[in-house]
Amino acid sequence: MIITLQPINEFNYPDALRVQRRPGQEAYVADSAEILARAYAYRAHRATAWGIYEDQKIVGLALLEDLEDEPACYHLSELLIHGPEQGRGYGSQALALLLDHCRRERTYPTVEVCVKQADAAAIHVYEKAGFRNTGFIDPDAPDSLILSFALPEVRQTNLEFHLTAQADLPNVQRLWADPAVMSFVGFPEGLQESLGNLEHQWLPWVQQPPKRQHWSVYDGDEYCGETFYDVDETGLASMDIKLLPAARGRGIAFAALSYALDAAFRVGGAKRAYVDPNPENGKALALYARLGFLPAARPAHLEEPDVPYVYLELTAGNWEARNGIS
Repeated sequence: MIITLQPINEFNYPDALRVQRRPGQEAYVADSAEILARAYAYRAHRATAWGIYEDQKIVGLALLEDLEDEPACYHLSELLIHGPEQGRGYGSQALALLLDHCRRERTYPTVEVCVKQADAAAIHVYEKAGFRNTGFIDPDAPDSLILSFALPEVRQTNLEFHLTAQADLPNVQRLWADPAVMSFVGFPEGLQESLGNLEHQWLPWVQQPPKRQHWSVYDGDEYCGETFYDVDETGLASMDIKLLPAARGRGIAFAALSYALDAAFRVGGAKRAYVDPNPENGKALALYARLGFLPAARPAHLEEPDVPYVYLELTAGNWEARNGIS
């Protein structure tokens, strides 16, 4: 089960209107039409309606906006799971993705939500995620609790993306030889490759702009890993990201693959991008979900990998919509 957040736009708003509350929840959460209307009305406060999807099926909606009165914070105004889909853990998973979005953007240090005191199920979900009661009672909502989530500090990085050249090849060699890096792609003991082969065979193949480009990723002087795209004749881009273990958990994978996706769509002219991670690689699946990749049918012209995989795609249009590119 892969849960993703997709911004509601002119293409998927009919999906959003199909999301409905359970009977009896009218006092706790807005319906889909009101959520979409408020997203438009509060657009000056960066209000965004997010569709919560399992694969390609919408299962809920969320409304996130800026609350600029002191203390300024993100305001999770609504979190609605479609009535028939409630009780399956979608709320908790969507909440984790929303908090991760706020953490990465980090305009404000906290996320707040206003929950009716009688809504025990919602309070349980928020408290389990780490929200805590502020003790503040809003005069306009005296029957509600104001819960707050403190966003963790994000380690500052000084990322640089170097088009891979001969000087980077010893680092590429070291990356590929690491079993922790290569185990999910069919090399549990790492891949041993000579510098000669990397220089004379691999490097000329991997650097063929604009359709194929490879970057070595550095945080200051520290080599972190690689990212890559390869656009085929159908406009489909194969994407890759690999990081050394010491570089993980620092937001580098998200930044690096975002950089490569931008290049694949803008420079390489890709119409779609794909990844095919091992289904047991939970961290990779979570990364691709945050970037907006969705399950799709594997195109017939692609070879089948020798290892188990999940085929995921991201269209240029969805990437642009998620990132405000016009």
